[in-house]
Amino acid sequence: MRVTLLTLPLLGLGHYGFGQSTTPAGEQKIKMSFASPPGGMPLLGLISSMPQRPSLDDSLARRFHARNRVKTVALVRVGANGAALDTLDYAELDRAGYPVLTAKPSFKARTHLRYNRRHQLISLTKDATPGFAWFVQSDYDPATRTTTTRVGPSLAQLALYQTGHDTQQGNTHRFETLLMAVPGMPAPKVGRVVLSTSTMGGDTLRIDVLGYQGEQVVKSEAYYAIGRQPQQREGGIIVLPTAGRPHRALEGKFISTNRSAFDAAGRLARIQYLPTPPALAEKPVTSTSADGNGSMTIRPSTDTLTTTYLRNADGQLLREEFHGNVFGKVFSSSKPADSPPFTAYDYLPNGLRRSKTDNHGTRYEYRYTFF
Repeated sequence: MRVTLLTLPLLGLGHYGFGQSTTPAGEQKIKMSFASPPGGMPLLGLISSMPQRPSLDDSLARRFHARNRVKTVALVRVGANGAALDTLDYAELDRAGYPVLTAKPSFKARTHLRYNRRHQLISLTKDATPGFAWFVQSDYDPATRTTTTRVGPSLAQLALYQTGHDTQQGNTHRFETLLMAVPGMPAPKVGRVVLSTSTMGGDTLRIDVLGYQGEQVVKSEAYYAIGRQPQQREGGIIVLPTAGRPHRALEGKFISTNRSAFDAAGRLARIQYLPTPPALAEKPVTSTSADGNGSMTIRPSTDTLTTTYLRNADGQLLREEFHGNVFGKVFSSSKPADSPPFTAYDYLPNGLRRSKTDNHGTRYEYRYTFF
């Protein structure tokens, strides 16, 4: 299938370098349709769950939105005269500052969110888009800790695709999900996926993912993370000695794919995505736009990509700077004549974000309506 039906904590499982595109990235005018990678979608990508823990940046923005009674916020690209050229992002919020609708108009993508009285996310619906002409709806029941996902060509024609349930046993968190065949979609390669997260001592977590057909394990993956969310200092993959079977806690070769650093207040200050080892790299994948006028090649990066973050006293992001092989060109702060790409943000006196500007001088403004 052509969509990943999950949101899980970011483990930094690798990164990709991008080939040349015929349209500037900021304009978002090329609509791509990405198929599954050559090795098939990872088991981790088949698991449907819903985010219950917002990032620190999202929580901070929510507090400012609630304090200022923000009803809608739109990010628009503006011209030299201040006129809006296009809208990149749009969100509608409830009175507590939680998004109930998010949209990317350039991609005709809309997501609807619903919460219970404790502000737990209990329903998430993604509208059909030109890239994936099916609706996807996930519902979470906090009482039973069950997530149910349905897909279909319309909201009136949704079919059960997946049911998942999570449990806690000692220091092991287990999420088990059943995948169903849906008419009009390729049959899933596995019928059941079990994800187990265990503490290995200290603050190291091991994540084992097993794919079953009947009672037989037919595919297995493993990952690790050092540091508890939201301060995960390192993450990576575990290369298993034998694929397609359960493994003991210390089995496998640990390969780091990302490292993070935090400031004294615990906020993210730097994140590095490390090169994909050649033996684990997928083959390059080229996708062409719907009109055939543009294409993009995704290939494993051979460079370390680093993003650094500068924040104000409130923790709001002032600048993010990128170093490494970005869009086929190496940027480094050691080359003053060829400065690294960055995005700079500024804020209104009430704490709401006013605008952002990139290193090309393109300006984006945040525009609000209020309750």
